[in-house]
Amino acid sequence: METFLALVRSFEIKNKLALMSLAFGGVALVLIANNVWPFASGEIVTAPLAGLAALFGAVVLGINVAYYIGEFASSFFAERKANEKAVADRVKLDSEIDANLDTLTPIQQVQLMWIIRNGTQRVDLPIDYGLIQKRIAQQVSRASYQHVDIDGHVWAQRDALLAKWAGVRLETEFPRRPYSWMA
Repeated sequence: METFLALVRSFEIKNKLALMSLAFGGVALVLIANNVWPFASGEIVTAPLAGLAALFGAVVLGINVAYYIGEFASSFFAERKANEKAVADRVKLDSEIDANLDTLTPIQQVQLMWIIRNGTQRVDLPIDYGLIQKRIAQQVSRASYQHVDIDGHVWAQRDALLAKWAGVRLETEFPRRPYSWMA
């Protein structure tokens, strides 16, 4: 019952008018068919009017039900298509990131290795902007290139990257680009 009341409340004005038209026309037709007062007079005008009212209500409600079903189906398929596009975009981005990992400059490679070895995906360090351009890191804040997250795809492969770049020598301090104070 509660669901029915919520459905009635969600109807627009035209739906409520159509529902009332269908209900009153249908009731009038039942009363005419059973020869109940005030329709017992046998006037020829009341039956067609009641029939038209019921028909109008049924047609408008039918059209609106079809509209709601179409809207639901449309939103369902649009959401599904958006999810498929998001997955395809992520696969494309992951392959781009994989290709960019092979093009890192020595300072970018050392900085990425330092971040991975310290085990923090979100850092607040002055990284080389090339890591952001190559989509290996994403800016958390547009105000500063220092607040970044390492991409989840890169972070998931951190053990493989550590093994690949095992010969990279790291200092205890974060490696900075020479002359970074001028940037």
